[in-house]
Amino acid sequence: DHLPIIAKFSTEKVERNPLKEQKNLEINKISQLYEKVKLQDSIELKNIVVIYKNGNNAIIKQKDDRAIYLYNNAKDLKEGFSYDLEVLKIKDYFGLKEIIEFKIKKYNGKYLDYESFYLSQEKIDIFNFKNQNEIIKNLKGYYKKGYLYLDKGKIRVYALKKENLPKENKNIVIPKAHLSYYKDQFQILLHEKID
Repeated sequence: DHLPIIAKFSTEKVERNPLKEQKNLEINKISQLYEKVKLQDSIELKNIVVIYKNGNNAIIKQKDDRAIYLYNNAKDLKEGFSYDLEVLKIKDYFGLKEIIEFKIKKYNGKYLDYESFYLSQEKIDIFNFKNQNEIIKNLKGYYKKGYLYLDKGKIRVYALKKENLPKENKNIVIPKAHLSYYKDQFQILLHEKID
C-alpha cells in the first residue's frame, strides 16, 4: 500500500548553469529569440525587414519566420527596408517579447513587397501565442466597450491615445493592426489613428 522512494544526495559541487550551457547554440532567427529569457552574447539577425514603424518603435520580421517588436530604439530604421542587426538585449514586457537594444550591422536596401509579410485574420489563429507581434491586415469585427468581436471570439483593442480608438458599437475594418500580448491577454494595439 506504499510506494518506495529512491533518492541520491551528494555534497559535491557541480557547475550547472542552463544559460551557460546554451550560450554557444547559434541563434539566427527571430523565432529563436522567443525561446530565450535573456541573451548571454549578442546575436546577428540577417535580412530582417521593417514591416511597421511608428515613431521610435518598429516591428521586424524575417522571411518564413516570426515578427518581433523593437521598443523605443528604431529611429534609424525605415519601414519597408531590410537590414542585418546585431541584437544585444531582449526582454518580456508583461508577456510581449521585445528587442530593447541592437546595432545596425548592414543596410540591405528597400524590400519592395514588405506588406506580403502581413497576416490575414482568415488564415491564422490570432489567439495563438506564436502570432504575437505580427501585423494583421484587414481585421474585421464589431467594436464595443474596448473589444473587437470576431467570429472566433473577442479581443481587447488598446491605444495609448484614446482618440485612436474606434467609435463604439460599430462594425469596423482595421487596415493593419499590431497583434500584441499583455498580462496573459491578446490585444490589438493601435499605434496611430490611421491604423
